[in-house]
Amino acid sequence: MWKKVEVNAEDHIKVAKFPEDLSAESYKDHYDDYISSITTSQLPQHKPLWVIHIINNPKHINAKGILVFKVHHAIGDGTSMMGVFLSCVKRVDDPTLPCTFPSKSTSSTIQRKMSNTKQIVMNMFNIVPRFIAPIIYSLYDFGQSVGSIFIEDDQTPIRSGNIDTSLPGSTRVCSMTFSLDDVKRIKTLLGVTVNDIVVGIIFFGTQLYIREKDPGQLKEKQSTATIFVNVRSMKGNFSAEEMRKGKLFGNRITNIEVPFPHLEDDDLFKPLQFIKKAHNVIKRKRNGALGLHLMVSLLEVIRTIGGLKAAARTLERRWKNCSFAITNMIGPTDQVSFANHPLNGFYFVPTGINMEYSDMGLDTLKFYIVSDDTAECATSDDEYAEGC
Repeated sequence: MWKKVEVNAEDHIKVAKFPEDLSAESYKDHYDDYISSITTSQLPQHKPLWVIHIINNPKHINAKGILVFKVHHAIGDGTSMMGVFLSCVKRVDDPTLPCTFPSKSTSSTIQRKMSNTKQIVMNMFNIVPRFIAPIIYSLYDFGQSVGSIFIEDDQTPIRSGNIDTSLPGSTRVCSMTFSLDDVKRIKTLLGVTVNDIVVGIIFFGTQLYIREKDPGQLKEKQSTATIFVNVRSMKGNFSAEEMRKGKLFGNRITNIEVPFPHLEDDDLFKPLQFIKKAHNVIKRKRNGALGLHLMVSLLEVIRTIGGLKAAARTLERRWKNCSFAITNMIGPTDQVSFANHPLNGFYFVPTGINMEYSDMGLDTLKFYIVSDDTAECATSDDEYAEGC
């Protein structure tokens, strides 16, 4: 039950203090340790569930400062937090204009370039399959989602089977940065979406790691990623006030299960071929969107009968039984300022569970991976219990 309390700013605003006279490389090590400590520490339960960390004049990047906002997921999901972010920033080029976001474009955009006559003929022959296929896919996906409540993925080098998802003190937050221009070139070449490429890269890199640590058994084991999605009836990006008025603020998410595409030997030499394979898997999931709504309805029934905790436990079991989770948020394409200070980038990463995550800055695509720095995952059950 939420209640209003007095907020003491000193309890929620922390200023990082690093040793002086550090080199840029040493400073980055201290910075990484500091960020990792934030991910593993618990927010005090007797105070409002948020804290701000201020890092002044960082030496490892070209910036005057870094703000780290840590907010408990009980307050809101990524869409809600993006609404709060939009309420705090202004466009640099024209503060009076709202922020703009990338428009969605898929391979269907390319298909629409065909002649109208050919399109009409194809539609006449495909209308029945187009009507039936989504229903079949949706029922299959709904059954798969229900099954994920009870059926766990196999143990692999990326999944220990340990039901305790709290992050150990050895947890590290690692990041990798890619050029968004390169990603867009791949998007144009393959006729896929940026999200398809992101998921394809994650699947490809993950399977390369599994292949190295557990050779010869990749095809025999079931590995699934869970992808969190927004289930609000209103789509788009809204300020916190707009979401409050529309009763959209809070947690309104569910997840879909996406099986790992098989990594063939040929894919090692043709990674774009694997990206296309991942695109086909995700496209198939999109065609079964009704299954997502069926699962949302089932969770609502569970919530009505068993309460919020029962619905939360059901959702939790679904993603616990998968190998890892992916979440992302699309940010504005304009450069924005916070308190009249232009921002170079804005990123987020869930810290309560192990996740791979991606987000976009103005011209980069950044991946964050939350992992246990000391775990050396092996193939035997005893080694899993000790290391992961």
